[in-house]
Amino acid sequence: MMGPPTERQAALAARQLHYHRERLRWIRDRMRDNEALLLRYLTGLEKRATVLPGGYRISGERAAPDRNVAVEKLALANPYEQLVLRMGEREIA
Repeated sequence: MMGPPTERQAALAARQLHYHRERLRWIRDRMRDNEALLLRYLTGLEKRATVLPGGYRISGERAAPDRNVAVEKLALANPYEQLVLRMGEREIA
């Protein structure tokens, strides 16, 4: 059975909480910016969902009340990605 937290443990917890709360606003702002960008991207494609390079499936609707974008990391069948360069009519792998 554990006793009450020590003064040192409380000071470390306060330090971490202060650190995370300071950055939380910035993180929320970045998340809103990224959601807006992805919604604009989907709107430009005239789609409700798509898969992006890197294996990210995004979906969302501008008309949705919360305007949230769902982002899902798809499991890759092969962990290695093959780079394909398009040169004229041919593809070079």
